[in-house]
Amino acid sequence: MTAAAIGLLILAHVADYATFLVMVARDGLGAELNPIVATIHEDWGLALLTVAKFATVLLVAAVFLICLLYTSDAADDS
Repeated sequence: MTAAAIGLLILAHVADYATFLVMVARDGLGAELNPIVATIHEDWGLALLTVAKFATVLLVAAVFLICLLYTSDAADDS
């Protein structure tokens, strides 16, 4: 189940990234409603936005695994 959850997380972020690229190519950066994403793209470009997206996936996956580890340990202690 853990691998499936992380796989879905990765798939969702890849789909979000792909739709962002298509939207910006078609409608321009003004179509992006997330001001953080728009600012990163405008000020630092697509390279930093890609790094930020990758870092976000790693952070969420790590938090998920840490929470899973702690809840498993808590269940074992009772």
